[in-house]
Amino acid sequence: MKRRTLLLGGLGLPTLSFPALAKTAEPSVDVAVVGSGGAGLMAAYGALEAGAGKVLVLEKAPMAGGRTAYSSGFLSAVSPKRQKPGVTDSVEAMMRDMLEEGDYAADPRLVETLARDSESVLDLFETLGLHWRPPVAFCGGRFPRNFSPYPMRSGYEYVRALLDALERKGERFRILFETRAERLLLKDGRVAGVEAQGPAGPLTVRAKAVVLATGGFASNAERLARCLGTDPHRHPRILSTPDPVDTGDGLDLAEAVGADTVGLEHVLAIPYMGGKVQWAGASDLYLDREGRRFIAEDANWRTLRNAVERLPDAKFWVVTDSQSFKGDSAEMKLLEGRVRVAENVEALAKGLDVPLATLLDTLARYNAFVREGIDRDFGKRSLLLSVEEPPFYYGEESLGVLVTLGGLAIDTEGRVLDKRGLPLPDLFAAGETTGGVHGASALGGTTLTEIFVFGRRAGREAARVSL
Repeated sequence: MKRRTLLLGGLGLPTLSFPALAKTAEPSVDVAVVGSGGAGLMAAYGALEAGAGKVLVLEKAPMAGGRTAYSSGFLSAVSPKRQKPGVTDSVEAMMRDMLEEGDYAADPRLVETLARDSESVLDLFETLGLHWRPPVAFCGGRFPRNFSPYPMRSGYEYVRALLDALERKGERFRILFETRAERLLLKDGRVAGVEAQGPAGPLTVRAKAVVLATGGFASNAERLARCLGTDPHRHPRILSTPDPVDTGDGLDLAEAVGADTVGLEHVLAIPYMGGKVQWAGASDLYLDREGRRFIAEDANWRTLRNAVERLPDAKFWVVTDSQSFKGDSAEMKLLEGRVRVAENVEALAKGLDVPLATLLDTLARYNAFVREGIDRDFGKRSLLLSVEEPPFYYGEESLGVLVTLGGLAIDTEGRVLDKRGLPLPDLFAAGETTGGVHGASALGGTTLTEIFVFGRRAGREAARVSL
């Protein structure tokens, strides 16, 4: 098994590489997984964990990890044994938060499955060598249930842990890069493999079960426009932020064999591609063009999106200072000029192009709330730090489609459903390729939990039917 290192976001990402198969080769495996992001790698792990003899992953990009490696690293989980004394979080509370955030458009069975399995995700990654920071509450959650790895290198930690675990499986696991799945094979009404195009030409993979984990479709402008329709909250001012490989391949593959879809009109549009250098907004100020706050910075994604949409140009300023923790994207944003530095309040006001008196009033009022412990204007709960120690960091933000929340219809075991609501034999899916888990919006941290919960379930069930 040959090992190589690919650069991913400035980090050395270990991945597994194999010689290209001959054009005429038709490898036969128990489970074929399409996509090597978090959902695909977890599906491969789950399949091998459940006894699959051979698992092959097809990845159209030249590296593994997908957008999971670039993610914030926060995943949401109910874990009483990891909470501080007195925290009364529960599966039922997480379900309520998810259903409310998603405007009750999610499938309650999928929501319950995610919440109940969430702690097992933490347990698994601990066995793979990860350690957790104390949980925090943000983006709509009522309890501190968002965990991140320590040391924190975003979602890269999950990818590294899974790749290391899969490498230890030896020849039972293989991954082919720059290999794009083009068609699902059918035999006697069952999915029986994948036809793909690789570096050496066409490739036919015979498989007893197939798991689709190809990500969403936010980089497919035509499909995105078609799915968003005429909703006034969804217009060209909302840009696409995901990886350019997120073109909806899994939807095309499955729909061609009769799969149903659900919730394609739902997207998660958040501000994080401009001046924001923190994920949770705990020590950020969100300011309008006049230099005044317009929302609680720790509001859930749906509330924040609606508030930004009501701004005249759907853009706002994000301001923080030298005290706050800066996320993994801060250095690159500074280099690219999306985040700028002001040495004092006067320079900050000039950079924001707002009246100095207004900015001074905004900062004084907010900092007084921090010291008092109560945001009397907007009800922000995470009043951790004042914003008063120069230098100040600032930049412009706008909405971008982070995640498409709709996709293939699945059941709780990751089986892909047809238009009658029946499982398509031997076809499974997980992650952003699927729909129904979140509804109209997603609770902070749950999109990462989803890919691991349903990736593992889909992989295990695919292995079961292959044995």
